[in-house]
Amino acid sequence: MSKHNQMIGRRGEKLFSLLCSEADVTCNKSSEDDFGWDMAIEFPLKPRLAVALDMQSGPVAALVQVKTTEGATRSVSISLANALRYASSPLPTFVVLVVLGEDRPRFFVKHVWTPLMAAWLRIAREADAEGRIDTHHQKVSVAFDDADEQSDGLLPWIETQISGVSSPYAAAKTQIFKTIGFGETRGTANMTF
Repeated sequence: MSKHNQMIGRRGEKLFSLLCSEADVTCNKSSEDDFGWDMAIEFPLKPRLAVALDMQSGPVAALVQVKTTEGATRSVSISLANALRYASSPLPTFVVLVVLGEDRPRFFVKHVWTPLMAAWLRIAREADAEGRIDTHHQKVSVAFDDADEQSDGLLPWIETQISGVSSPYAAAKTQIFKTIGFGETRGTANMTF
């Protein structure tokens, strides 16, 4: 990665971190980016007066991969290895694109949920069928369109996506991952006619 691209990436991460600070959302940068996520965020607790303290929900937290581009580009690549980690992790995971080069930065976001998980798992199964195991060298593309823009409410949108899941988030995501239409193993059958 060129120095210019590294500077652009750091700028996007700083803008996202600043956005979190302004919204009182805890944002911790990954010091070791081995698994692809750049930030772990945690939303402030919302106490409920009619619920005992020990019965209240814990904080809403998520992992965020921040990508940054300049100009009109709204497509980024991530390694298939990281995409599979995002899909299989029970934690809420989001890919945020920061677009620079205009009057103000624009923020786009994708929730790692059914559509992305299905696409990435299909790519992984195809790679597996080809005998490829170098998932850290294979790339998947994430394209953002106008509907993905959340420049004026990125963090509330992320929190709503997480809290909008009807059953416990981890259970719901794991269920999608396990039942999305791909078998857990593959096999070979020989038939003689």
